[in-house]
Amino acid sequence: MNDAWIIIILGLWIYPILGYFVIRMTKNKPLAKKIIFLIISIVFGVTLIGLLTNISTTLDELDWWFISSIYLSISVLLWWCAFRKNKVLKGFGIVLMVIIFGFGYLSGTIGALGVGFVVGEYECDYRVNLGNGIIYKEFALGNAISDYRGKRVEVFKSLPWFPLIEWRIKKMDYHNVLPYLRRLYVTFKPEEKKIFLWTIDKRWKKEKLEYWSASLDLK
Repeated sequence: MNDAWIIIILGLWIYPILGYFVIRMTKNKPLAKKIIFLIISIVFGVTLIGLLTNISTTLDELDWWFISSIYLSISVLLWWCAFRKNKVLKGFGIVLMVIIFGFGYLSGTIGALGVGFVVGEYECDYRVNLGNGIIYKEFALGNAISDYRGKRVEVFKSLPWFPLIEWRIKKMDYHNVLPYLRRLYVTFKPEEKKIFLWTIDKRWKKEKLEYWSASLDLK
């Protein structure tokens, strides 16, 4: 199990229940409800902006929590609809709850392995700070049931005076089984603004090494 998978699974299990208690406990407390809705809206907005602009934090667990919070926002909104006196809005909320929560609980139980496969392609397998605010990340492409293998490489930039925030400046997918099997060796040449990647494997040919290399231009 990995941290991202646990965060998503717990979100699928807990957020519908948490959404119910948020609405139920603030039913006669309009000020508390406004504050909670404001906080949820801000978190949702920050998450959406981050996804659209490829801006994230340098803490992977925090990023996954922000992503999972989208489901919390949906859960609170659906329970809010379900508690309305307006029959149309109430019915609309209940129908969506059955569909969305039902799919969520199926994904978090029977489909937990599938969730793991999906999350696995977006969870960083290896990261290294290359200096000058440049952060290198590797992601495996493909899994046990997919018909492709490879590696996704992403390069981020962070601010020295605020290292909590990063934004993506380069992304590249390599559909090749060799980088999929091996962690890549990384060399950063700041004067050229280039990152050189390579790996080597001797399992494929007994008498000859299998070599793979690539470069990323950060200009």
